[in-house]
Amino acid sequence: MTVRTILRIRSGGETGADRAALDAALEFGLDVAGWCPAGGWAEDFPEPPGLLVAYPQLRPTPSADPAQRTAWNVRDAHVTLVVGPFSETPSPGSDLTVAAAHVLVRPLLRAGGADPDVILHVLDRVGLELTLNVAGPRESEAPGTYAATLALLRAILERDRDRDPGQRELSRGDGSAGAGTARTPPRSILRWGRATPRPGAPPAS
Repeated sequence: MTVRTILRIRSGGETGADRAALDAALEFGLDVAGWCPAGGWAEDFPEPPGLLVAYPQLRPTPSADPAQRTAWNVRDAHVTLVVGPFSETPSPGSDLTVAAAHVLVRPLLRAGGADPDVILHVLDRVGLELTLNVAGPRESEAPGTYAATLALLRAILERDRDRDPGQRELSRGDGSAGAGTARTPPRSILRWGRATPRPGAPPAS
């Protein structure tokens, strides 16, 4: 049986990074999950049932305020990956995700310019069969975010699927065993809240 580092991807389903995360997961046969605003709201699905028609795996929050779905998706994942920025335009949703991870003391991975191998190596250190929450700019904030995020996640998921189990174990080792096999990630790429244990199983989707 193949054991993957990433077992499930969750997001709020908004245009841009969120939507690319769901589509990449479905393309690679992974479970998808996520909280979305009440009524399935997204900027291109303003009327109920909104996103829930295209992505019935999502669950609406009691509130129509996107802030609630953002916080709940951070809460219910082992680790959150924030992609971007892909433009100079601020992304309030990305900023809110970072703030939620800080308040909830949840692991946060900022992709920035990191390549897929570095990101996967960091995720290996978190654990196996992870629920990964993906967040980032809306498409209206940074046109091209969907395509860029989809390409990044395809590369990560392809590597995760095709790796030899031995490579994964070396990547999860103390660094000496993996010398020459996996690059040591920058210290700043994974941010942990104070006194945060390695995450256990998140609440059921």
